[in-house]
Amino acid sequence: MRTAPNPRLSRLERLALPNPDPESFRGVEVAVVLPTLNEEGGLEKTFRQIPLGPLTSAGWKVRPLVVDGGSTDRTKEVARELGIPVLHQRSSGKGGAIRESLAWLRAAGVRHVVVLDADSTYPGEMVGRVLELLRSGAGLVVGVRQPLRDKPVAVRDMIHRAGNAFLNYIAGQVSGHTVLDLCSGFWGLDLESGADQKLYSLGFEVEAELFLGAYRSGVPVVQIPIPYSDRIGVAKLRAVRDGAKIFVTILRQARGRIVYSPARSQANSSLAREVLSACFVHGGRDLVVVADRSRRAEAQLLLDRMAGTEISASLVLRSGLGGHGSAVPAGSAGDRARSMVVTFPPSSTLEPSAQPPTEFFLRGTDASIQLLLSEPRWLPGGASSAIPRGAGASRSGGFRFEPKEATITPGRGFLRSLLTAPGIDLEMLFMNANGLDGTVIRDLPRFAERSPSDGGSSVLESERDLATH
Repeated sequence: MRTAPNPRLSRLERLALPNPDPESFRGVEVAVVLPTLNEEGGLEKTFRQIPLGPLTSAGWKVRPLVVDGGSTDRTKEVARELGIPVLHQRSSGKGGAIRESLAWLRAAGVRHVVVLDADSTYPGEMVGRVLELLRSGAGLVVGVRQPLRDKPVAVRDMIHRAGNAFLNYIAGQVSGHTVLDLCSGFWGLDLESGADQKLYSLGFEVEAELFLGAYRSGVPVVQIPIPYSDRIGVAKLRAVRDGAKIFVTILRQARGRIVYSPARSQANSSLAREVLSACFVHGGRDLVVVADRSRRAEAQLLLDRMAGTEISASLVLRSGLGGHGSAVPAGSAGDRARSMVVTFPPSSTLEPSAQPPTEFFLRGTDASIQLLLSEPRWLPGGASSAIPRGAGASRSGGFRFEPKEATITPGRGFLRSLLTAPGIDLEMLFMNANGLDGTVIRDLPRFAERSPSDGGSSVLESERDLATH
């Protein structure tokens, strides 16, 4: 039997509602925030998808939090039945919910926040990926929606996709970066990054303000693909009205042009973050790290960081690594589809700028991606401040933006964000959005067979070699 709806409370009445004691969140490292407004139908399903048990087993101190904007259905009752504390929103709008919850959690000493709408559209099971990227140095992680149906099935859906593509493009021109989903309701934030210090929005434009503010502040932003499902309940967003507010928010961010700083972006680079983001985009789970023996310490650092993630990493040591054909041993993941291989070449005796590039291969069924990264950028923590060649320009949705000359050369990024790019091309778009430069290889190389006698070593032999040194 359906219960009668709760009466709509006035702002003064909401102010009188008791909120949880911040002390109850002391020691909590991660808060999963679920903004709600009449989400009784989707809240439980969304909550059940969050892997709280596995996250706790992995060492995360995590706790969910519902931020309610004055629901008149059973949303708050459902939250209490599930044991989720409810923060009663004092202001109005989604922006108010985000601002209040972030300020409350910061006061409680929480560092990491993952936000996802409670309408069952976003994949709660992917919270762990967001947290791994935050732990690896990302300040903001954005889930880029990949609808479960490939093509729009209704006029409304087509309008929404076209509007999102337009807003992504404009945001890209303002920020000087590739923006793939400015309006995503699934994102993670490191509160110590300070990306949320200047939020003023009250409505759905809060994500645009947050994302562009992170780029303005030089905060490392990572974008990963996520599945997106049909919502449960009534949509709150109004395409024309809220789209106009988001557009105005983007234009406000353009005041006092954002200065793109390659040196600052370079300093924020992290080996583990880049590898994890590429793995999550590619969809593979097996990573082979092939390293020259002179680079075993750096390779081991990468392996140590992969421990505890969903990526299974193994190490192969070689002497005198050459091209990629000799870097991948026969029978390894390098011969299988969806495989991933990182190669550390021998250390250069020359200056760091002349260091041979580290290569990252991501192999698909009919093509591969080869990422080449200059060696200083791969140092743990990204200690180098050297500016790579061509770093004075950044990509924005497939358009190239030169801060000095302010010239724009059209590309295919705008159409890609409107019409889903297929396979490897879409992966490459994500790589560029995350600051990873590389190329798509259509003709897959055949990896030559190797034996231990020609300078290679198996994974077990490599592990024993590391243990004895």
